[in-house]
Amino acid sequence: MDNDPELEAIRARRMAEMQGKGGAAGGMPMGGAPSAESAQREAAARKDAEERRQMILTQILNPAARERLSRIKLVKPDLARQVSTSLHTRHATINTVLICSCRLRIC
Repeated sequence: MDNDPELEAIRARRMAEMQGKGGAAGGMPMGGAPSAESAQREAAARKDAEERRQMILTQILNPAARERLSRIKLVKPDLARQVSTSLHTRHATINTVLICSCRLRIC
């Protein structure tokens, strides 16, 4: 490769910027692992999303249906997640008022 002094200066400045920020672009440190701050932000975002999901389920399911879904969640968490995702989608597309436990039958 050519040892162009201008190119070397640009590379040196870019490297200093990356090290000064504490990592490479995207909030990742030089090793490639997420920083503690970004991990905390992601955890907080996941927690907020889960709280919103639970709030919507509380609004659209009656108590018997919520109980049934919680029992399903104990045995088959992935199935309960699919059901709740389906309910959220349905709630978003159709303004569902209340779903009773008789409609929450899973075959």
